Amino acid sequence: QVVLINPRPDRWWSIAKLRVTVSDEFHTRSRLVERFGEAEALRLLKVYQNAWIDADDLDVLADIGFNCVRVPLDWQVIMSPDGLLRSEDLAFGRLDWLLSECEARGLYVILDLHGLPGGANPWHSSGRAGVNAFWRDQECQDRAETIWRAIARRYRGSSTVAAYDLINEPLVTMGEPEQQH
Repeated sequence: QVVLINPRPDRWWSIAKLRVTVSDEFHTRSRLVERFGEAEALRLLKVYQNAWIDADDLDVLADIGFNCVRVPLDWQVIMSPDGLLRSEDLAFGRLDWLLSECEARGLYVILDLHGLPGGANPWHSSGRAGVNAFWRDQECQDRAETIWRAIARRYRGSSTVAAYDLINEPLVTMGEPEQQH
């Protein structure tokens, strides 16, 4: 629910003047680091992750009969922008907690690499809007492989992990129609 308070009762506001923008994960993280430094940015992101889903949310899912949840991951949770894997606590701490909580409730988990290095499609929901370099950039592909190897090593043998969604909504083009030859 959005409540707009008009500070000027003599002037009407128009919905056409309302502009809402959604940033992507890549630029949000970059801006946080730029404004607050790496350590504080990571702390703020951890606060966000801890608030994004909690035990009560999982209770609700289990109570209404769900047996599986799909967990979106952005590559920057596991790997820093310079291509180095983050510490195990940073990379997997919250995910370990989530898998443990899901297991306690009989919920399976699908791990979904929602945002890939270089972007797997041009949409903001997949990590980086307007960029779709994964398909052409070997370094991005190598980073994604490194990330998936780390995830697979971490959760090998887990009875809670039901599946791995390797690339969320892959789109090789930038969304333009195919050229007819």
